[in-house]
Amino acid sequence: MLIACATNDNINLIDDHFGDAQYFDIYHVTKDSYHLKESIINNITSEKHNDPLKAKQILELLQSSGTELLVNKAFGANIKSVNKFLLPVIIRVDSITEIIKLIQNSFDYISDTLLNKNNVYLIIKDTLEVRSIETT
Repeated sequence: MLIACATNDNINLIDDHFGDAQYFDIYHVTKDSYHLKESIINNITSEKHNDPLKAKQILELLQSSGTELLVNKAFGANIKSVNKFLLPVIIRVDSITEIIKLIQNSFDYISDTLLNKNNVYLIIKDTLEVRSIETT
C-alpha cells in the first residue's frame, strides 16, 4: 500500500493539520518491508481555514501518486470529505519509521478497511490498538 506522511523534516509527522505540511512523503509499505517512493512538496496554500478547495487539490495531488492512506497526528474538518476517496489514519507517534512499523503490525486490518471503506478513518495508538471511526 502507498501511504502519505505529512512532514516538515522528512523524519517526523507535523503537529498541525495534514494539509499544512511542507512535504508529503509517499512510502510503499508491505507487511515486511517499506521504501520511500517520493517526497512531494506541498505548494498548495489557502488563506481560509479548512478550505475545501485546498483539500480537493491535495487529494488530487496524492491520488495521482497512487496514495491510499493519509497519515498524520491531526486532520481538519475536511477529513469528512477526504475520507470518501482516501483513508485517513490518525496516529499519535512522531517518528515516521515507528509509524510504518505500527502500520505493518496492523497491515491486514488496514488492508481490509481499504477494501471496504465507507466514510471512515482509522486511529492507531502506539499500543497497536486500531479503531475505525465512521463519519457522515
